[in-house]
Amino acid sequence: MGASLVAFMPSGTGAVARTTQAKLLDSVNAADFIPVAQLAAILGGTSTYDATSAIQAAITAAYTVVLPEGTININSASLVLHSGSRMIGKGRGKTIVQGNFAYGTAGMFYANSGSASVANNITGIYLADMTLYGMVDTLGYSPFTCLLSLNGCTNPVIERVDFTGMRGDGCYVGSGIGGTDERHNVNVTFRDCVFDGLISTNRNGISCIDADGITIDNCVFKNIGNPTLSASVGAIDFEPNNGFSIYRNVKIVNCKFLNIATVNTAAITFFNGLQSGRNIRGWVVDNCSFNLCYRAISTSTSSKTPQSETDCLRVTNCAFLNSTVEDVNGGGLSDVVFDNNTHEVYPIGSTSYRGGIIIGQTISSSCSNGICWVISNSKFTGLRPQFGCIAVRGVRGLMIVSNEFSDTTGACINIITSASSGLNRYLEGIEVKHNQASCQSDTYASGNSPTTGLFVDTSGIGNEFINATCIESDNVVFDQITLHRATDLAQFRDCVQAAAPTQGSWAKGNGITLATPAAGSFRSVCSVAGTFGTLSGVVADCTNGSNTLLNLVDSVPSLREGQYITVNAFATVYRICRINGTTVFLNAAFGGSTGAATAIAWPAPTFVTV
Repeated sequence: MGASLVAFMPSGTGAVARTTQAKLLDSVNAADFIPVAQLAAILGGTSTYDATSAIQAAITAAYTVVLPEGTININSASLVLHSGSRMIGKGRGKTIVQGNFAYGTAGMFYANSGSASVANNITGIYLADMTLYGMVDTLGYSPFTCLLSLNGCTNPVIERVDFTGMRGDGCYVGSGIGGTDERHNVNVTFRDCVFDGLISTNRNGISCIDADGITIDNCVFKNIGNPTLSASVGAIDFEPNNGFSIYRNVKIVNCKFLNIATVNTAAITFFNGLQSGRNIRGWVVDNCSFNLCYRAISTSTSSKTPQSETDCLRVTNCAFLNSTVEDVNGGGLSDVVFDNNTHEVYPIGSTSYRGGIIIGQTISSSCSNGICWVISNSKFTGLRPQFGCIAVRGVRGLMIVSNEFSDTTGACINIITSASSGLNRYLEGIEVKHNQASCQSDTYASGNSPTTGLFVDTSGIGNEFINATCIESDNVVFDQITLHRATDLAQFRDCVQAAAPTQGSWAKGNGITLATPAAGSFRSVCSVAGTFGTLSGVVADCTNGSNTLLNLVDSVPSLREGQYITVNAFATVYRICRINGTTVFLNAAFGGSTGAATAIAWPAPTFVTV
């Protein structure tokens, strides 16, 4: 009597009778599909047998496939997974699946829903306890050959899997394998995995094109990179390809990144250039360590205003050690918090590493300003940053609070020269409070230069600085470190300076503390609001009684939200509340004569000593 005719009754109340054949196909051992004569060689790691058809037959036959111990060759096609597919090996390093086939982005293991609708997604894929070996050390680099490809999958879980020697990507969390395919992955999990590029001639450990929820927990990424590539290569790369792409609700926790060090690589890259609404946002990096990375976190960002959709990046409890260029290149990301992290170069004084955080990015001769950043409760030790431990190219909203800087070479906080200075660059809403800088090491006796100052300005600051919104207070320096250099032009509200301000925009009542006060007066305070400098060729149409200026012509551009201007030779000073294209919104209705293409000027603020 065949198994298809024999009933099987599971134990337990409510269990439903099935045939024995149906029960047996819940789980199969792939060894049952491989010729017996080949099993010994597979177990011994010497097999040349192409097991592609045998393993695919096992996947087709049952939901759960147990892979035998040994080396299994997949040399002729991708293994196609379906909903409920569970591939379980005998342990990483024990079950090794390898192949010399150019799978492309379909991967050694491949899942594709064939649909743009998540309702049609492949569900419940599970891979565990095996090594996927790409053979890059013998076959060489192949950028679009990956080991696992997920396209339109819901709740896939990958745990205790080693992705070793990938020729391209370890895992491609994709949107199909065609350039315009639309697929959406949901709640992807990688847990306790190792991604080892072996020889740093790869693309990425994980390339994420589309994922609405992705958790990468307790994974190790090492020896991944490619010295021939210019960018977008490293451990984890978020790189959406189309406007319909999604990557949000990202959690990278308890992970280690080691030797992601070839030129232009990064441990994690975030790209928001295709952000539309809330399709790309919500990224958490927590309790991770970055050691010997070219960059730990890198970004490629579009220009934003405070009204733009936020990115919402949180980097907390992380350790950055010995980054080649900088720890973080934050570009123009918005709503960003770095809290309770350590940034270190060891040994102190080493000339091989730099470290630090850069905010703002130059894009096509314009500036992508960081928007709403917080850097707090962090330690910067022994760094030799190119620009500063915290370097600002452009920002609209930045709190630097309760950080410790020690034994750094150069500046702790630097407002740096930007190739885009004057082209949409802002230095606005910067608050620097409760930080301290010290020089505790004797390393500098060897000829290195210790910290030059808590604040350094190498920007040749212009009128992009909205001083009225920038505050410095309650910072402490030790060991002959200065708060400011005498040559710096950047002046914060309430900071200590030698003389009254001569740069930027100041509101009535704002001022500085004089370093050498005169008898009975110790502050220089703005009595009439204004913006220093001279405008040339900046015009707009003005209408009596309207708080908007139309048809703005500002070719540099020179105007900034927060600056003070006069219009059409009318004496009243107005503050710019917002600039939207060629429309300027003022803080009050214009009271002068209506006119077309009328001149706009900066009125200089007036300071008095009190």
